[in-house]
Amino acid sequence: ISTIVPPEAIHNILFKSLKGFFKVFFFEFNHQKFVLKRLPVEKEPPERRRIEIETHKIGVELEITPKLLFVDENFLVMIIEFIGNDMVKNDLTV
Repeated sequence: ISTIVPPEAIHNILFKSLKGFFKVFFFEFNHQKFVLKRLPVEKEPPERRRIEIETHKIGVELEITPKLLFVDENFLVMIIEFIGNDMVKNDLTV
């Protein structure tokens, strides 16, 4: 997350989970909205997580998925733009 939020500001970030998505979290910083997604480690090997990231990148190129902002080197976490609307915002919980 430090690629988007300076270390001194991280303690001010409030993560909200999206109902129905155990490993997907919404957060805001500097009036920008983001989604942090933890990729499944327990059931999926690194190669499968890498394929999910590559698939997302193709979606970005085709302009059908939100912009990918960060992926860690082990394909455990990805941060993407939040493109939700008021209906999605109603599903956010602290």
